[in-house]
Amino acid sequence: HDGCLFIVDGRNIRRSEPGFVGTFQRDTFAPLPGEPTGGFSFAGRNYATTEMSIFRIEDTASGNIVARALPSGRGLVAPQSWDATGLGVGVGLDRNGFWSMDAEENIRPIMEENRTLFARLNPGALSRAVGRWNPVKREYVCAVPEAGTSGNSLLITWDGTGGRRQRHSITYSSLCVTRDWRRYMLA
Repeated sequence: HDGCLFIVDGRNIRRSEPGFVGTFQRDTFAPLPGEPTGGFSFAGRNYATTEMSIFRIEDTASGNIVARALPSGRGLVAPQSWDATGLGVGVGLDRNGFWSMDAEENIRPIMEENRTLFARLNPGALSRAVGRWNPVKREYVCAVPEAGTSGNSLLITWDGTGGRRQRHSITYSSLCVTRDWRRYMLA
């Protein structure tokens, strides 16, 4: 984030002073048209999201920041579903399914074969979905809530060409990958 911390303040994205993560100027913010649902860095750029849109955060000549909407019609309903993959794209989840974004900001739906799956998910709990890139298996893994449940009990994986589903007898509240030579995925 170029040495800056980005925070949500109501419907505004605020950026700290470079190198001073707790110092915010009053006029350094970018308003969003909806409630922010997440933020991420990808390919050297910073982004903020609502459920319906993705915004690139850019500096202005006056030293402020501005949020420019990407023409995708996609958003991010589950902030913990976003992750950059080893395939050169980032993956996220909105109410219509999974999408990928490349370094040129081309945003495309992925796993179209799982469209019927989304009819069987709990839309009220979808914001709690969690996803991570598994560098060992080279696939994106996301735990989502099925209809009638509030926890993430269904795993959906994507390897860049297709997706599959897995059920285990546990509920996932978080996924992470260790930052050592083993690169274990932990739940």
